[in-house]
Amino acid sequence: MRSEVTSTLVGRIAAHAALLALVAVWGCSSGAEEPPLGKVTGTVTLDKAPLSGAKVVFQPAQGSQSVGVTDEAGDFVLGYKENLDGAVLGRHKVQITKFPEAGAPREFQNLVPEKYNEKSPLTAEVEAGENTFVFDLESK
Repeated sequence: MRSEVTSTLVGRIAAHAALLALVAVWGCSSGAEEPPLGKVTGTVTLDKAPLSGAKVVFQPAQGSQSVGVTDEAGDFVLGYKENLDGAVLGRHKVQITKFPEAGAPREFQNLVPEKYNEKSPLTAEVEAGENTFVFDLESK
């Protein structure tokens, strides 16, 4: 009789463990869907010249931010997460920064005026599909 009780107990434990594993896998996969995104590209200029190597951040009121870096022409493409381009749909605060290369004089001094980063009035409305924004910044 003892072996029957042990066998029943082991069976119940195994069934509970399998159920917990199933719930854990289901729980992890159910929240993995990304929010709807719009593709975002654009250009940044400073005093009418392309601004290369600048970091462009789109921060929605809720959700994860999207980030891009400008190329030599000042063009950028926003990335939401690794291997996923775009930005959450809706209104975003936009911040733009650029720092000199590591080891350069004043390497921690932002080359973009403060009014476009920490205190940025820049905003963008991201819609489904393709979105293109141009940010013409002025140093004065």
